[in-house]
This record gives sequence, structure tokens and C-alpha cells, in this order.
Amino acid sequence: MEEWGLKQEALATAAPVMPELATYNTPEGRGAAAEYFASLLPYASATGDLTEWKAMSEERCEFCKSVIDDFTNLHDSGGWMDPWDLTITETTIYEQNEGYDYASVELKLAQSEAVRHDGTGGQTTHDASSETTLKLALRWNGKRWVVGEGEHS
Repeated sequence: MEEWGLKQEALATAAPVMPELATYNTPEGRGAAAEYFASLLPYASATGDLTEWKAMSEERCEFCKSVIDDFTNLHDSGGWMDPWDLTITETTIYEQNEGYDYASVELKLAQSEAVRHDGTGGQTTHDASSETTLKLALRWNGKRWVVGEGEHS
């Protein structure tokens, strides 16, 4: 019964809100969009709701697809992740080179401990990390920022 309660708590995780700045076709807007994209990770892992993640992911993005596949498989098998915190400690917005559609944003992230439930009573604990790096290549598609490449290390 405790597992059921933990799952219900995870499924009730509030979706992050996209900041207005992320809707602007500016370097600052690109940075805000990258931060918003990263903030979707804890939400999607807890709820299985990948709607906004998919909307911001281009088909060519292998990193994006790996997250989609992982969280879809987890939730389809009855699993979930307990809510966890992701803190963006630094954002570097790189200049967009002339003639290129994509421009990079690098995020330094810290995360709390995360517990992954497999849906059969098993669980894996991921230790808190003091700092990891998420590099994203974004482009403005005429309506919004989308991610064409990503790398988490």
C-alpha cells in the first residue's frame, strides 16, 4: 500500500511553467527555453507526461529520444520515479554562429537523490549529484525553441 501512495504522490507532481522569456527569439530566450527543458526531467520521470518534452524535441535528437524511451518504458511497466529536485547552478548561452540554425546552451545541474521504482516492488536509488552538465543545441523553428541535440555528462 505504501508503494501505491508513493506512486500517487509522484503522479501529482506539478508541471513546470514555461517562463515568458523562453517564448522570445533572443539569446536570453534560448537560455530560458533550455532551463525550462531541463526542468521537465524531474516532472516527466515522476509523471510519465512527456507532452511538452516531445513538443520541444526534434526527431533528430538522440538524447531527447533516449529520455522519451526510458520514461515511457518505465511508466508502461508500472514504474515511476519519486519526485526529485533539479537545480540549475549555471547557464552559459553561446553565440549563434552566422549561417547556423542551432546555437548551444550549457547548463550546470545539481540534483537531489532520486528513487526509481520498477513497478514490481524493486527500486534503485540514484545518489545526489553536486554537478553535472547538460549541453543542448537549440534552434528557433519560427514559433518556439526546439532541441536538436543534447548531451548529459
